Amino acid sequence: MILLGSFLLGIPLTVTGILRNVPDGGPDGYRGAPLIAAGLVMILIPLLALAVRITIDVIKLIIAESRRYRAWKRTLSPQERFAVDMAEAAAMWALHLRLREHHKRVQHKNMISALGYDPATPVSQRPDPFSRNNPYWTPPQ
Repeated sequence: MILLGSFLLGIPLTVTGILRNVPDGGPDGYRGAPLIAAGLVMILIPLLALAVRITIDVIKLIIAESRRYRAWKRTLSPQERFAVDMAEAAAMWALHLRLREHHKRVQHKNMISALGYDPATPVSQRPDPFSRNNPYWTPPQ
């Protein structure tokens, strides 16, 4: 409840600070700056608390699932455990190969984007970087 109150109080403080944020010519500079800072802090504190709470819950869930998995694996015979380990290794290897191919495709696409042409294109068909038809060409100053 306190976090909700902090959030709801931070909004009017920030808005008031923004409305008062005009240069007054004095040594303080902008009068609304402290209100903006206080409002943003009061808004961010509950959001940070929520993020911490979600992170803690996710970590607890991961730990509980890991314990359940290890307990299940202890009930298996050595041959079954070996089969499960091999299946996991095969799945991880398949994922590795798929991601490697994906990254190769993305790298090739990025290279084409950076160069402006595919390096596999014959030289005679590549765009002339010094042509006036090149959209990136700018005349010398």
